[in-house]
Amino acid sequence: MSQYNPFLLLEFRAKISPNEIAFSDGVESLTFFSLHQLCLRVSKQLSLQNIAVGDRVILALTPKLGFIFTLALFHRGCLSCSSHLNTKLPDTLEFDWLITDRDAVLSEQRSVINIDQAWFANLPELSLRENSTPHDYGSSFCRMILTSGTTGVSKIVCLTPMQLNQRLNRNHMIWSCASGNEINLMGLATIGGFMTMLYCMQVGRAVLLPTSNETFLRMLREFYVVSLIASPLQINNILDYKQSKQALFAGIREIRLAGSSISGVLVKRVHNLFSGKLYGVYGSTEVGGVGMIELAQPSDVINAAYVQPGVEVQIVDELDNSVDLGVEGNIRIKSAGMIHDYEDDAEASRQSFRDGWFYPGDRGRLLPQGLLSLTGRTAEIINLGGWKINPDELDNVAETYTGLKDAASFAIDLPNGTVGIAMAIVENTNINLDVFRDFLLESLDPKSTPTYFFRVNSIPRNGMGKKLRSRLNEELRNLIA
Repeated sequence: MSQYNPFLLLEFRAKISPNEIAFSDGVESLTFFSLHQLCLRVSKQLSLQNIAVGDRVILALTPKLGFIFTLALFHRGCLSCSSHLNTKLPDTLEFDWLITDRDAVLSEQRSVINIDQAWFANLPELSLRENSTPHDYGSSFCRMILTSGTTGVSKIVCLTPMQLNQRLNRNHMIWSCASGNEINLMGLATIGGFMTMLYCMQVGRAVLLPTSNETFLRMLREFYVVSLIASPLQINNILDYKQSKQALFAGIREIRLAGSSISGVLVKRVHNLFSGKLYGVYGSTEVGGVGMIELAQPSDVINAAYVQPGVEVQIVDELDNSVDLGVEGNIRIKSAGMIHDYEDDAEASRQSFRDGWFYPGDRGRLLPQGLLSLTGRTAEIINLGGWKINPDELDNVAETYTGLKDAASFAIDLPNGTVGIAMAIVENTNINLDVFRDFLLESLDPKSTPTYFFRVNSIPRNGMGKKLRSRLNEELRNLIA
């Protein structure tokens, strides 16, 4: 891949394998040649509508349209960003254009292009002598990704083609399958979904973006899908949709879970239907993939990943001094293709980036053979007078209880100014809370067992499925007398 424009991946494939399938959403498929021609026409139309090199463009589109316009904007030399449907854009995010197939009203400083069938019907034709060379980005940014942190407020990560190329190169031997296609359900708004798109074009495979559970199941059969990448929440939803179908994952060789913590209950559910390899992936938008680990049994979720080549991970104390193997501390990471600050957020950059390292806000320990074990999020650790509790451990125990569908433990601010342990629960069937608490006491230290329980309809999550524990505290603390 040229380090200067990702569009060259498509251009190359359109020359050497023009009739191979480049994209499908389960409804329509495009070959590399037809996709290349369509993107050039879209780029030309965007130019006629005054979208210029370097313009910052937000895409709020269906998966198919988001894919096409991402490539067309690469050709134009723009800085693009796909938006999660349920993610609020940061107040600091500056952009020139919004391209959408939905109703939108913006301030006068920004322009909207509404996409419909009429817009595509009026695309200009390409002349034989027309120069289709994509813009040379050099060291400029080409893609913005909004992080999916647990604060509920996204931060802005800007990436250059060079950084994308570095990430592709070091991940190539880690994530790739020997043959067959892969589906990443996380979408182009995430770093994982976006990198899967680039990887598929790099190796000449189809980018598969299903639009529904039905199209997903059909694409598994039609496109020889051997690898599935998804968040734990997405896999849970698929299992709920087709949990009685033993042949659901019949052709898949591996499933990779990423984006949020993985419960032992989910590992067990997957293995009840799936005989291939199940992996947990650890990484971040800021540094890319860090590593992965096979989840052969539910107890394997206590470890995050074996650190992959090309990535350096250290565990440090509060003064940033390295600690010995097996000692818990703050995790920091360094890798090729990482960023070194957030856009327009000096305070968040100061907290997360220091001396060439990224601090993800996770705590953990390094074990022999490069095994990284997580012990919790620094901001989510429940501290009761020095007794520190990882809420994920409480959730993992709770989710094994019959009748419980979902749970989230969190620190709750009490009226007397102290902090307590609370748990929000989503039930499949009505459960007796006294019996449930006794169940927790059988596996947990009494000091770690929740005192307050709240029945809720759903656990709030971000776009990647991470639990928003601080929001639960804000919403539920006033219910305590």
